[in-house]
Amino acid sequence: MGIKELVKSVEPITDDEGKKKAVIDWPVWEEIVAILEEQFDPKTELGRQLWQARAKILESGATTLNETQLEYEITSRRGE
Repeated sequence: MGIKELVKSVEPITDDEGKKKAVIDWPVWEEIVAILEEQFDPKTELGRQLWQARAKILESGATTLNETQLEYEITSRRGE
C-alpha cells in the first residue's frame, strides 16, 4: 500500500479550539515512515553519515527523541 492510500485512512478530528487535526493509527504511521525512509536520499556526505548513524541507533533498539525531548537534552547539556 502506498502513502496516498495510507493517508486516506487518517481520521480527521477537530480539537477544543476548533483546529483540524488528524488521528493516525500507530501501525499506519509506522508504515508511512518506513516508506519515506526507503525513499530518503541524503544529498551531502554529512547527511549520509547522520542517516547511517540514525540507522545504527534504531537497529540497536534505542528510540529517537521527539522535538521536546531533544530541546530538553540540548538545554541540559549546555547547563541551562
